[in-house]
Amino acid sequence: MVRDRWAAAKPDTQITLINSEVLDRLAGGDRARWPLCGDQLVVDMDLSEANAPVGQQIRLGEAVLEFIAVPHTGCSKFAERYGADALAFIGASERAPLRL
Repeated sequence: MVRDRWAAAKPDTQITLINSEVLDRLAGGDRARWPLCGDQLVVDMDLSEANAPVGQQIRLGEAVLEFIAVPHTGCSKFAERYGADALAFIGASERAPLRL
């Protein structure tokens, strides 16, 4: 993405998506807490590997995003905002195919 601050550091992982239902549950149903998830796009779609395999592309406005094999499993800021249990839940290896 043009002017994205992560473009130089991580050119293949600039944009992250999170499912709106997953985020709503993490936020305890409080939509005001949604922005705490950070630099992500909130989408209403199944992000699982079964529904969006590596290489599949989606269009958001003029941008074309492509699903890659490298997962985004949260960070320390996410843990601070939603709790360590939430980070462990979304990042658990047994749930990796769901791309929470």
